[in-house]
Amino acid sequence: MKKLIILLLFIPLVSFGQLSYKDIMKIDSKDNFIKLMIDNGYASTDKSSIEGQINFGYRPSKDDTGEYISTSFANYTFIEDLGLFSFQFSRPESSYAYDPYDEILQKVKRKCKFIKVKIVDTDNYACYECKQAEWEGYIGFTNVGKSGLIGQFLYID
Repeated sequence: MKKLIILLLFIPLVSFGQLSYKDIMKIDSKDNFIKLMIDNGYASTDKSSIEGQINFGYRPSKDDTGEYISTSFANYTFIEDLGLFSFQFSRPESSYAYDPYDEILQKVKRKCKFIKVKIVDTDNYACYECKQAEWEGYIGFTNVGKSGLIGQFLYID
């Protein structure tokens, strides 16, 4: 019993500094996105080859080939006057490990309205409309391999 109590007390400390549902709902500008990334321990990674993108990794480091490795990545892309965000989270193998993707998805499922499935390439995104979001469009969720992806969509057809 003592171990369970200690474990329950430790879990909130582990999740400190990670992205949350409330954080994502408040992204309304490039500056807000960058501040959110810095506040949550993300660091800017190399410039993308696509102009108009900002990339961050959670405590990123480079492997032997020069590629960034991290438990999660975030991207903000400028399209005309709008910015679109996306997040990629490594999914833990243990069901007891903290998983920000699952935490955010569970809150979206409770607080937002499911609209439909959007297919992007070969990935199926479950898309939701969130009235409390400060950004335009919909939020979509999918799993690809050992990663959970969250993306903002302006429209779903």
